[in-house]
Amino acid sequence: MHLNKSDKYGLINITKNKIFIFSIFSFFYIIIIKIDISNYYYVIILATRHKVSMNPDNQPFKFPTNLYQLVDETFKLYEERKNICSDEMTNDENNYANCLIFILKKYHLWPLMKVKKFKGRSDIVLLHNSYLRKNVENFKELYEQCRSVVLDFSMECNNNIVVTYANSIPERIDYMNYINTVYSSDDKIYEAYDGTIITVYNYKNEWYFGTSSCPDANSSKFSHPTKKHGNMFDEILFKYYKEHFTAEELSALTAEEVSLTLRNLFVQNLDANMAYEFLIVHHENKHIVDYTGLLGNNYMDMFHINTKHRNTLIENDIISSVIPSLITLGVKYPLPFNNINEAYMHINDLQYSYGLIVKKIVNDKIKLYKISTDAINFREETDPCHPNIWMNIISVYMKNKQEYTIKDYISNYNPDINLPVDNNGQKIDPTYLVHTIISTIKDSLYSYYKATTNYYPNYNRYKMNKEMDKQFPPIIQYHLAQLRNLQVNTYKAKMINIGNVYHYLCQCNDVNNIKTLIQFFASNPINEMSKRTSMCFAIMTSLIS
Repeated sequence: MHLNKSDKYGLINITKNKIFIFSIFSFFYIIIIKIDISNYYYVIILATRHKVSMNPDNQPFKFPTNLYQLVDETFKLYEERKNICSDEMTNDENNYANCLIFILKKYHLWPLMKVKKFKGRSDIVLLHNSYLRKNVENFKELYEQCRSVVLDFSMECNNNIVVTYANSIPERIDYMNYINTVYSSDDKIYEAYDGTIITVYNYKNEWYFGTSSCPDANSSKFSHPTKKHGNMFDEILFKYYKEHFTAEELSALTAEEVSLTLRNLFVQNLDANMAYEFLIVHHENKHIVDYTGLLGNNYMDMFHINTKHRNTLIENDIISSVIPSLITLGVKYPLPFNNINEAYMHINDLQYSYGLIVKKIVNDKIKLYKISTDAINFREETDPCHPNIWMNIISVYMKNKQEYTIKDYISNYNPDINLPVDNNGQKIDPTYLVHTIISTIKDSLYSYYKATTNYYPNYNRYKMNKEMDKQFPPIIQYHLAQLRNLQVNTYKAKMINIGNVYHYLCQCNDVNNIKTLIQFFASNPINEMSKRTSMCFAIMTSLIS
């Protein structure tokens, strides 16, 4: 083609006899050759595709394959940050827990894997997973190793595990599947109980009482809206040791002092070289089974279910490691069975049975399976058991099962629910309420994603508008980052669509993440949100708070 001297091509001024080479989108090279002949510039344009290397920020991630790699990367990040002088990062912010959290988010492992800090300690953390087994195919080994593990970063690398309960969370399996695919005559079978596990171990001459997902049982709660699992544990201990206190002593001591005394008495029965698991069943901590008919009103009991060597992490057989002094106190032990047929008949005949725990040796490691009756399986599948009914309703919606809906949940477990009313005094259908909220969040995230992200499927690469992304609050930035990760790892063929965003919200988040989003949109309504939609957010926020 030919152009007059005053013409421009794109953003480049035509000047005399020159060759321009520049890049567009990082994968096209444009070569412009200009020749001045008879007052006209003849421009020859050559275009060539250039295969780009992947940018580390948006290529599919190579996850750490095991816990030791994750710990090693945490050490390296901590040292890098320590050597950087920054007004934006204090010494308190640059701790091992925050470094580990950063790495989990970098690889998009959070919230499937989470970090909990120990009060007053910056070197010890609890790393645990969500106990779910979906969306973990890319890092399954790491995920399994991190079910519940306490790490000490003051120790040398590869020697950081204080204690691990990685094999303490059983995998649910139905009876026939177990018989046909897993069963071995060497399996050990015990009765399972519905309750909360309290972990007890000694580290550097200090006893710790936690749960599988909380480093301090005094900060852990679920079924009861206010009472912590540590309080329930102390109530059971008081039942065992109440004769050690006079009425005058009890009136003079604070609750914290009573708790400390009870726990000091209890650990006198334990070995500091061992790590223990006790399961508490408490009338204010009901999940699936109500033991009132078996244990009486206001029941509270404790089962010793596991002991392992803290240094070697080798488990003892629970029946052969019974502690007589605990039995004297009133601590119970799980009922053992001689074979699977006897065990399965027992749980079907007993009204208050939660199921069976099967301990199986797999590659020299213990793997746990839980077998329950059809009735228990149905309850666990359909009732999230959150103390807040509306959190359960959101959870049921997120499962998106046509055969089991919010109406089914309400009919089965909360038929007398008080429905919210709108500004006109009309009752609001729960399904409509949840669907309006989730759909609004979905539409907003999708519009933000399209505005900030371009995707090139031929190269499985996206380009992000960083300046625009920075304008969003951190919670929106986080979810957009999660979507971009899904883009290059799952939705490689084309740009993410609105249905993919809906699937992400419902299948790749836990209910607490959705709760946080609801609260955010209620406080920060988008411009296009209708008055009725704003009302839905306000109502739901009050219901789940």
